[in-house]
Amino acid sequence: KGLLRDSLFFFSIESFIMKHFVFIIKSLKDGRYYKGMTTNLTNRIKEHNAGRTFSTKVFVPWELVYYEEYSTRSEARAREKFLK
Repeated sequence: KGLLRDSLFFFSIESFIMKHFVFIIKSLKDGRYYKGMTTNLTNRIKEHNAGRTFSTKVFVPWELVYYEEYSTRSEARAREKFLK
């Protein structure tokens, strides 16, 4: 029971330290934009360009045109919703 409580505490600290990004990418194929949120911006852009995201795979390649950094997921999510 103590380990579970310690694990939950660790995860809450990890969430507090983790950076959250809201980003906008642009398709070089047709110029459309996609807005999203992630904790690993570099990896997320690579996933989009590798065609591993259903909603963007037919519009590859993508380029990052804008991003913002937030300290909490809730702040990032609210901003992503606003942009969409």
